[in-house]
Amino acid sequence: LTYTDNIRLLEGLTHAGLMRAADAELLADAYRAYRARIHRLTLQEQPALVSDTEFSAYRAGVTGLWRSLMEPE
Repeated sequence: LTYTDNIRLLEGLTHAGLMRAADAELLADAYRAYRARIHRLTLQEQPALVSDTEFSAYRAGVTGLWRSLMEPE
């Protein structure tokens, strides 16, 4: 792959046919959401901790994708 940033790595995996576009989009959206939240907390001089329910939809999607790609059947 040409790039080292997470979003373009996911795009590269999609273009290479190694990941479905919808899965890469889910991962990219989750990454952006996490990163944005951490940046906001940092700017407010708050600890990088959030409620365990704040990202529950992303967590479920990422966990499901992990299981489908990484865990043997």
